[in-house]
Amino acid sequence: MTSRADRRYGSRMPKLRRLTIVSLQPERLAQFYQEVFEMRRVANPRGEAIYLSDGYFNLTIIPNRAEGKASGLNHIGFDVSPAEAASVLGRFEHWGLATPGSREGGRSFADLRGTDPDGNNMDISTHGFPTG
Repeated sequence: MTSRADRRYGSRMPKLRRLTIVSLQPERLAQFYQEVFEMRRVANPRGEAIYLSDGYFNLTIIPNRAEGKASGLNHIGFDVSPAEAASVLGRFEHWGLATPGSREGGRSFADLRGTDPDGNNMDISTHGFPTG
């Protein structure tokens, strides 16, 4: 099924695929999304981050370890095709923003980390993130 956005902008439009939430009680929050929205747990490596999916979109819940930091949105994640990556990154300059840079720590699920004009973090991946 072709989405309305694909029909309007073409299938190479960047896709929002991930949202990460920081929580003081990640297990409780995961249980909420599993029970209320019937999301499936697709991974929980090393008992830290909890990865949920509806089969298309991933919700990651990570423990809040920063003392005094509010729980809530951590970052959003976009998948872009390798062919579109340079164009997408160039748009950051148009907005007067720093070009997204490589993620620290060798994270395999996101190539780059940037911020929007309000300072919200975003991951940009050219290889995608598996969904359940």
